[in-house]
Amino acid sequence: MWQAQICICAILLAAWTRGASVPGPSAQASLPPRADDAWSVLDQVLAPTTLEAFLRHDYRRNLRHVRATSSRNLSSLDPWIERLCNVDAFMGETFSQLRAVPGAVQYKTATGSDRPLPPTPTWTEEAPRFYASGESMVLRREATTAPLSDLELALQTVFHTTHSTVHAYISSGGAQALPYHTDSYDVIVLQVSGVKKWTICQPPSLETAWPNPSPADLAQLYELRHANPDGCSNFNHRTIEQLNCQNLTMLAGDMLYLPKSMIHVAHTKPGTVSAHLTYSLDREGGMWRDVISRACSTWRLPLCPEILGSLQRAKSTDAALPWLQLAYEPVRPGAPVTSTHCLRLYSMVFGKEFYSLASLLSPRPGLLGYLSTLQRNWQLAILAECHAEQAGYTMRSFIETPEASVSDVRMRRNVFPYNPPCNSNGGYCLNCYQSSCNNGCSGIDACDGYVRFVCLPDIEPPNPPLLTLRVGRVAH
Repeated sequence: MWQAQICICAILLAAWTRGASVPGPSAQASLPPRADDAWSVLDQVLAPTTLEAFLRHDYRRNLRHVRATSSRNLSSLDPWIERLCNVDAFMGETFSQLRAVPGAVQYKTATGSDRPLPPTPTWTEEAPRFYASGESMVLRREATTAPLSDLELALQTVFHTTHSTVHAYISSGGAQALPYHTDSYDVIVLQVSGVKKWTICQPPSLETAWPNPSPADLAQLYELRHANPDGCSNFNHRTIEQLNCQNLTMLAGDMLYLPKSMIHVAHTKPGTVSAHLTYSLDREGGMWRDVISRACSTWRLPLCPEILGSLQRAKSTDAALPWLQLAYEPVRPGAPVTSTHCLRLYSMVFGKEFYSLASLLSPRPGLLGYLSTLQRNWQLAILAECHAEQAGYTMRSFIETPEASVSDVRMRRNVFPYNPPCNSNGGYCLNCYQSSCNNGCSGIDACDGYVRFVCLPDIEPPNPPLLTLRVGRVAH
C-alpha cells in the first residue's frame, strides 16, 4: 500500500545516495546563490505565479495555495523532494542513522502528542508497526550535517532570514502530527507524496486600530491578544469553533504558503501515507524590534532602556504588530533597497502612528525628568537615520544583515525601575564620552551601562531621511 505512492518526480537510483546526507563528516558549506539565481528558484516554486506577484499580493498578507503543474519539477532544488517520493527507500537508507542523532527524529501520536522513539533499530522492523499506528514522524534536517539545499539558500537570500529550517512530515493513515497551532514564522509547504487535508482558521473580525487589516494581520492580532505573541501556540476545539475555518486538500506537487500566526492543522486520509516538507522563513534576529535592540545593545544610548521597555510593554498589544515583522523588504536583484528601508525606519521611529517609538515613549510620565524633549528627539534621530554609525555599524546594516542566533532574552530583560544616566536630578552626559557623566553615581559603571553617549545640542525632530548626523559628533 505504502509503496504505491504518487510522487512529484521520477525516482532515480542515483538520487538515493546523493545530497542531503545524514550524520557523518561535516558537509562542505553551501555557497549562497546570486540574488538573480535565488529569485529564479522561487519563481519555480511559485509557478505559474511569480515571486514578484507573490510579494505584491500574498507575502505577509494572505495564504497562497498553488496547485501542481506538469511543467513544475522541483526535485533539483532539494534532494529530499526527490527522495521522499519513495518513503520506504528513503527511510530504509536513513532511519537508523537519523534516530541516532539527538533531535533529528520526533514521533507524534495520532492526536499530535509526543511519544518516545520505538526500540526497533531498522526501518524494515519499524515500517509495519508505523503504517498501522496512525502516527507521524518529523525529521528535522537542521539536526544533521546535511548542506543547505538550493531552495533553503534561495529563501535566505531573498528574504534575508538568518536561517531556514526544513522539517519532513511523514504521516501514516489517519494521522494528525500536531494539534491546532500557529507557527512563529511564515512557512512554505511542499506536498511531496500522498494527500493531506488542511484546516486553516482565522478570527471573523477584530476591533483594532489598524485600518483594513489583512487576513495575516488579523491572525497575528488575534494571537497577540489571546496567546503567545511570539507564536507556537496551541488551540483547543472550543476556541476553534469560534473562528472561521476553511479546508483545502494538498496533492502531490502542491505548494502552500502560510503567514505567521494562522491557526492550522493537517490530517492524512485513512489508508494512505503522506510526506511533505515545511520550510520556515525564520524571523528571529531580523524583526524591527531586533533592529532597534541591536542598535541599543551596540551603541548603548541613554534612552535605550526606556525604548526597550516600551516595546516590551507593547508586546501583547496591537502596537506590536509591525515590530514583529521582518525589517528587510525583498526587492528584485539590482533594485535599490536603501530608500525603502530608510523611509520605513524613519516611520517606525518618528512616525505619528500609535506604534512608533515616539508615540510609545510619549506616555512615560518620568521620562522628561532627566531628558528634555529635544534631548530625546536627538537620540531618536540617531535611530531613525539609516547611515548613523558607531563601532562600525549603521542602522542600515542592522536592517539588511540580520543577526544569527538572536534570543528574545534582550527584549525580556529587566529594565525597570530605570536609573537615569548619572542621577535623577537632571545630570546628563553632555561631554561626549567624558567621565564627568558619573555625577550622582557611585561610579561610571553604576549608571546602568548606558552612560556612553554623544553631545546633545538642542535640535528639533529631524525631517524625514536621508539625514547626515553621525553618532559621536554633531552634524553641520
